[in-house]
Amino acid sequence: MNRPSLRKIDHLHLYVEALEDSIDWYGKVLGFKPISKSVEQPVFLYNDDKSIALALFEENSPPSSGIAFNVSPAEFENWIAYFDQNRAKHKVIEHDSVYSIYLSDPSGNQHELACSEKSELKNRSIDAYLFLCNDN
Repeated sequence: MNRPSLRKIDHLHLYVEALEDSIDWYGKVLGFKPISKSVEQPVFLYNDDKSIALALFEENSPPSSGIAFNVSPAEFENWIAYFDQNRAKHKVIEHDSVYSIYLSDPSGNQHELACSEKSELKNRSIDAYLFLCNDN
């Protein structure tokens, strides 16, 4: 029997220390909105086009979780500017095959915005972003 295929990620489980603070952070920093006003767990948050779903669970000592989002070169730069403008602490790292922006939510879950088109970012002087963002 051949292995069945997976279509896409349905939703991601994130364990957070403070549910209300996390709902607020994911809304303000990444633009996620709750599906309802209820705080019955899990609380589901969606991005604008509902292509990404997060399920938040409140726990006193949550295990660390993380999500890696893929972004285009232009959006990579826009995210850096957006995080700078909103004073969201972040770090830009160059890996072998991608550039990544890392940031953490209020519970310490580290998230990544990755851009795999390094050559396009090199053409846009990403080295200046690496210097400026990592100097914070």
